[in-house]
Amino acid sequence: MLSNKHDSHIKSYFSSYKSPFKMRKPGTRSRRDGYNAGVKLKYILCLIIICCGIGGLSAQEPARDQASSEESSLLKAAAEFPTPEEVEARKKQTLESREIEEPTKKALIDLYDKILPQLSTLEKHQKEIDRYKKQKEQSPQLLSDIQKQLAQPVAEPKLDAEANLSLAQVENQKAQIEAEHKALVTQAMELEAEPKRRADRRAILPKEIAGAKERLEKLRSVPPKSLPDEKPSVFQARELLYRITEKVLGDEIQLYDAEMASYEARAELLTARRELISRNVSASEKLLNAWQNMATRRARMEAEKVSQEALKAQKEAIFSHPLIKQLAKDNVTLTNLLTGPDGLPARIEGLNRNLKVIEDELANRGNEYKSVKERVETIGHSGTIGLYLLTRKNGLPDVNQNKRNLKERIKLISATQYELLKHEDDWAELIGLDDEVDALSLKLESELNESQRESIRVEARKYLQTKRDNLKSIIEFYNTYFNKLIDLDVSEARLVALIEQYDRFVSEYIFWVKSFPELSRESFKNIPASLNWLGSPKNWLGTGKKLMQDFMDIFYVYVLVLLLLLLMLIKRNHFKKNLFDMSELLHQKYSDSYSYTQKALALTMLLAIVRPGLFLFISWRLTAVAGSDSFTTAVAMGCFSFSILFLGLEIVMCFMAPAGLVQAHFSVPSEAVRFLRWHTRWLLLLVLPLYFVLVSLMSQSEEIWQNSMGRLAFILIMLVVATYLFIIFRPAGLFIQKTLNDEKSWIY
Repeated sequence: MLSNKHDSHIKSYFSSYKSPFKMRKPGTRSRRDGYNAGVKLKYILCLIIICCGIGGLSAQEPARDQASSEESSLLKAAAEFPTPEEVEARKKQTLESREIEEPTKKALIDLYDKILPQLSTLEKHQKEIDRYKKQKEQSPQLLSDIQKQLAQPVAEPKLDAEANLSLAQVENQKAQIEAEHKALVTQAMELEAEPKRRADRRAILPKEIAGAKERLEKLRSVPPKSLPDEKPSVFQARELLYRITEKVLGDEIQLYDAEMASYEARAELLTARRELISRNVSASEKLLNAWQNMATRRARMEAEKVSQEALKAQKEAIFSHPLIKQLAKDNVTLTNLLTGPDGLPARIEGLNRNLKVIEDELANRGNEYKSVKERVETIGHSGTIGLYLLTRKNGLPDVNQNKRNLKERIKLISATQYELLKHEDDWAELIGLDDEVDALSLKLESELNESQRESIRVEARKYLQTKRDNLKSIIEFYNTYFNKLIDLDVSEARLVALIEQYDRFVSEYIFWVKSFPELSRESFKNIPASLNWLGSPKNWLGTGKKLMQDFMDIFYVYVLVLLLLLLMLIKRNHFKKNLFDMSELLHQKYSDSYSYTQKALALTMLLAIVRPGLFLFISWRLTAVAGSDSFTTAVAMGCFSFSILFLGLEIVMCFMAPAGLVQAHFSVPSEAVRFLRWHTRWLLLLVLPLYFVLVSLMSQSEEIWQNSMGRLAFILIMLVVATYLFIIFRPAGLFIQKTLNDEKSWIY
């Protein structure tokens, strides 16, 4: 209801309103009525169109929602890559399809072949990332556990509970503990090398990350685009390869980051693990030593028991039948092999000691070699590192004795294997004791009655049983001894190879550094002492006595060698005559032959070897009898080097003989040959004594003498050789002029 006031306002408004249309009478029409009707129709049509548009828009909203959901599902599906199995299935389907054209098929197969390794790399990266994350998460707990273990005191090995074990059980337990100890040592070596490996990785990882990021940016800068005339399936495969490659590069960066974070989180854990493994190795070594001592004691106890029983049985068999006495004697022999000072247990114990020394030396030298290589790589080439390497080279042991041990051990291993097979055959014959007793019964005298025969059979059976038990123990000890020999041989061979490799490495990287001060007046003061030592009649008399004693021991060898050298000396003129006869047949049309040159070369060698061969034989025998005598060893080395150089110069002299190879076969002018032969003769007379002095002084241990008279002898040798080469090969010299100007010369 409206109020009266409002009602009056409305009435006044409508009363004052004037309509724009004139009032007409009912039933009349005008032209304006037609116009109004058209306008109304247009309004109605516009209204209908607007309503239809609104309806259309409202009808399109569900379609848009459906398209949006489909797009999101496609994006979700794109984030999940196919498995390698699915790609293989697609590849197989493509190969078998007849509807796909060959160019398209080839392109798809090539793309699938590229996708497969990328998927494998993607899976590998994800596993590595998970592993590093897991290591990082577990690091605090592992560190806490190790710290608790380190806080506990180390327990000393106690073997009281194992006192009742047999020798075989002790040996088995010891072998198990030895295997565990070796595994701990290997683990300790790996952990010892881990800081260096991580440091190297930390230095490389930033470069790897930068490289991966650069490859990722380069890949993203060229996204895949559909090429003209390219099939949709090929484009989809290229797009898939692009997305997988992008994911691989992203995971590679995450992998490197996870690796770096894992190293940082586990730094303290690594230190604790190294400390724990070091303590475990020490405890394991103590436990192993305790078991080795127990095995040694148990073996001695059992051996002593067997020895006592054998001696007791031998005493009881004094008044028995000769067959029983022989069996008792055989048992004593076998018992000595088990219990004697040179028995198998004592040999095995000695091998264990030698093996431990070799393995310790191998481990120490291996660690030292590794440390030296790391220092060289870190510091680089400098004078300081040169001095350091020189010190290490001088500290390397001489492996010649180890090489001799390896050669001698081959014979020992063969002999041990033979003895093992022999005792195994003896034990196999005693498997049937009754048959062996029956065989012995056949050897008894016919006058013995049945009671005596039965008594001897019972005694023989007892001794044969003891013999079989002894043989079984001997076979077990021989197997252990054989295995220890093999282990020692392998370890010593590894030690020799390591030291030789170490020495080669140092020799390759060593610099020219002063090993001793330059020559001065002080150096010349030591020359008389070195010459006095080298020319001492007392030293030469001692060496002569050793050589004479060697002659008395193996005089037949001396006689044989001297007769051979004497025969060659007697035939020397005959060899020269053959050379002269062959030289007459050379350079003739119907008689010249290359075989003459070959025969002349062989005769030249026979002529040259006589005098150097005598010194070579003397050096061989001096080396054999030298022992620990430094003077004899030095003289032996000097004679050996002297004989080798003498042989080379003697061959040159024989080449330049009047009918030798140089003049007769190579047509070098005779004046040039005589000139060369004369100068070579004085070279031989001057260089050989100096070379003997040099090698002899360098082979002894007094470094002062090496760097005084030894260096002086080396300088004199170099001066003599330089003078010789200057005289022979100077362009204006007789040898060069005569050789180059003679058209018949082979050199011309």
